[in-house]
Amino acid sequence: MNIPQVKFREAVLQALYAYEIESEETVDSLLMECVEISRTNARLVEEKARAVLAKKEEADERLKGASQGYDFDRISLVDLAILRLALYEFYFEGLELAIVIQEATRLSRKFSTPNAATFVQAILNAIGKGSTDAVPTPV
Repeated sequence: MNIPQVKFREAVLQALYAYEIESEETVDSLLMECVEISRTNARLVEEKARAVLAKKEEADERLKGASQGYDFDRISLVDLAILRLALYEFYFEGLELAIVIQEATRLSRKFSTPNAATFVQAILNAIGKGSTDAVPTPV
């Protein structure tokens, strides 16, 4: 059974965060217990999370460029996970920038600090202005 896209995206975010703080073996069980999704959906979430992590260095370079004047190392793990997911969806899945920003802002409001949504939105807007108008090439 497929889960709604909103819940799927939230689960991917939680998996990304879990990969940063936990061992890889515990992510599957965390997803099924904490997010309450089936093993099949947990595998799909893990696949997307791993795909996002495979592009982590590229995403981080874009984030460093867009966050000039702000120390990259001070960005919280939750905000980094949100931004990496957003960049992956924009550059590699071809999602429209407006949707990416809207979803990243929503995730920030739900999972991060009160000021994070504004920060995430500003970073993604800066990256969007620096990108070409061409549709990103999906992988």
